[in-house]
Amino acid sequence: MCFLFLFDHAPVGAAPDRTPTVLVHGIASSKREMVELENYLNAKNIPTVNEEIGNGELTSIFMPLEEQCALLAENIRRGSADGKRVNVVAISQGGLLARCYVEKYSHLSEYSAVDLLLTMGTPHMGVFFANDPDPFYKNVIRDYWKDPFNYDEYLRTNEFLAELNNEREHNESELYRSNMLGLKEFGIVWSSVDEVVQPLESARFEYYNTTAAMERGELVVVPLGLSDTYVKDLIGLRGLDEAGRLVLVETDCAHDAFKREECFGGVIDRFFGFSVPAAAS
Repeated sequence: MCFLFLFDHAPVGAAPDRTPTVLVHGIASSKREMVELENYLNAKNIPTVNEEIGNGELTSIFMPLEEQCALLAENIRRGSADGKRVNVVAISQGGLLARCYVEKYSHLSEYSAVDLLLTMGTPHMGVFFANDPDPFYKNVIRDYWKDPFNYDEYLRTNEFLAELNNEREHNESELYRSNMLGLKEFGIVWSSVDEVVQPLESARFEYYNTTAAMERGELVVVPLGLSDTYVKDLIGLRGLDEAGRLVLVETDCAHDAFKREECFGGVIDRFFGFSVPAAAS
């Protein structure tokens, strides 16, 4: 398994992080799918809570993400103590819920603040298939379906991702950005062979140039450093990067393998201080 750590500012010899850690599963999944990761962390004496979102698989498919985010927040609130901070590790769609928690709830006194947010294979900038999926699947992922050829419609009608990413201005835009900047570290893990997240660059906060798509019918991915998300610092990515708190990790994992030790082991060891790979130049 190959790992390439980019934007990595980890201090060599950092002490292992024993902060309580929350796990968040993805779509069409449940906490059962996170047991291997839960056991890995427990074996390293990391207090771990493997969260179930609603009833698991069915909730993750059919419930709007805004409501799933509220369920996750309530789970964390019930399990938190005043002033306690947590780490959050999430896979696939779970990463959107985890980031939603950070942006919308982590500043509130009755909820836990977040030190480390670590997402693996998460479609942060949305999903689009050039060959339209069947209507049922498209409806299932409606909260992060983003058609670059109809970007204006997405901005008007999307009820989740457009605000989570501050692509559409709203009353809580600055709060969302401020809460993200409150992270001690944001780890973004993506795979160069991801067969589920499309474009696969979405998992590293890159997406199609919507102007090129709408005006010329072209699908061209904009590098993170040139994107509005980064340049305008819409959700704090540039600020985190400049403060040395943004880490991008490239893997060659299949999407479904993110929940297996063969894929997550080296990533967890780096972020929790069990080993620190040399940063890529």
